[in-house]
Amino acid sequence: FSHEEKILAKMHYEKLVKHKQQHSNFIKIVDQFHAEFRRNPESKELAEKIHHFLKEWLLRHILVEDKEYGQFLVE
Repeated sequence: FSHEEKILAKMHYEKLVKHKQQHSNFIKIVDQFHAEFRRNPESKELAEKIHHFLKEWLLRHILVEDKEYGQFLVE
């Protein structure tokens, strides 16, 4: 995330604060999943939760948020 954020800062992307917050929230949630996994590595339910979260977040983030700054960079 840091490389992307540096590029966006250099280009003065007006939604950088929001974008960085999304990255920060993602990291917090992944850290929580990691802690849960360490307590219960055999949990199929947890594996499904992690899979669902990652799939939804990455698709939404890339297809919506990253696409939006892509349009900004082209202009």
